[in-house]
Amino acid sequence: MSNRKDVGKFLGYSFAVAQHAVDSVWSWGFRKMRGAKGKPAPEPKKKDGKAKGGALSKVKSAGKEIVSFLGEVGDSYYDEYGKLKIKEFKEKKK
Repeated sequence: MSNRKDVGKFLGYSFAVAQHAVDSVWSWGFRKMRGAKGKPAPEPKKKDGKAKGGALSKVKSAGKEIVSFLGEVGDSYYDEYGKLKIKEFKEKKK
């Protein structure tokens, strides 16, 4: 019986570590996405060296806005999720 309990604790610990790793990767990704907006898109160039402001430039700009927004959503999610987990942990200790 004790061996079964130890295996259960080990599996629970392993799942928690795996979940934490996944959360860390997602959080890192969201931070990177949020920072994407701050980097200016390189201007596409014509053969003569002059910049052209075409559809591709607009698509890149819109893409950066979307990625940055998703990064903000992810950051907000993990901030709130962390607060809720802390609150839950404190309530369980009572």
